[in-house]
Amino acid sequence: MPLGRSKAGVSLVANIILSKYVEHTPLHRLIQRFARSDLQIPPTTMGQWTKNGIDFLLLLYQLYEKLIFGASYLQMDETTFIKLFYQVEENAKNLQLSADQRLELRLKESKPIFDALGEWLQTSYNLVTPASPIGKAIAYALHRWENMKVFLTDGRIEIDNNLVENAIRPAAIGRKNYLFAGSHESAQR
Repeated sequence: MPLGRSKAGVSLVANIILSKYVEHTPLHRLIQRFARSDLQIPPTTMGQWTKNGIDFLLLLYQLYEKLIFGASYLQMDETTFIKLFYQVEENAKNLQLSADQRLELRLKESKPIFDALGEWLQTSYNLVTPASPIGKAIAYALHRWENMKVFLTDGRIEIDNNLVENAIRPAAIGRKNYLFAGSHESAQR
């Protein structure tokens, strides 16, 4: 059993970790939830179970890391980090947060993800050939890193420029379509 002599089963620890890190439920609330079901779990025990589970996941992570970086060919869905950022933005929008509140939420939830992504990019860049497509992509991101983190300095700044892109899309599509109008008169109609 990966958790040693713990009374907690793997499914319980997995549930605690998912609740804490995916659903963002603090451990004290989980303890209260279990207490309502007549399960009294001391905070130190809950903390130790969480640590043990994370330690086990860290071993898996390290094995995957060796496997992935040892591969001669790598494809990946880089949208996971992006999705996490957009989830924070969606939460801010749904909660109708002010710019200051949105910045506070970003600093709490987006900044750790952003920092981890930056560390990953730095580490990964040292492991790849700079002239390779992934090397060029990482260099591109690192070169623009300071500009990309501006959204972490001001809650009024949008995370992307989708509003502008959506506003100009009809004109851009129209311009493209007008090229194939057939004649000057048709394009004017």
